[in-house]
Amino acid sequence: MRRRGEAEITAPGSRTAPWVVPTNEELIVARQAAELVSDGV
Repeated sequence: MRRRGEAEITAPGSRTAPWVVPTNEELIVARQAAELVSDGV
């Protein structure tokens, strides 16, 4: 299932099929930091 922003970057004849999958790492880190702060750790 292909999601918006995903792209296969395989060269013709390649034995592998790498994909580019967009992420929002800043948001993930911010959510984890907020959870730690709210837990009092």
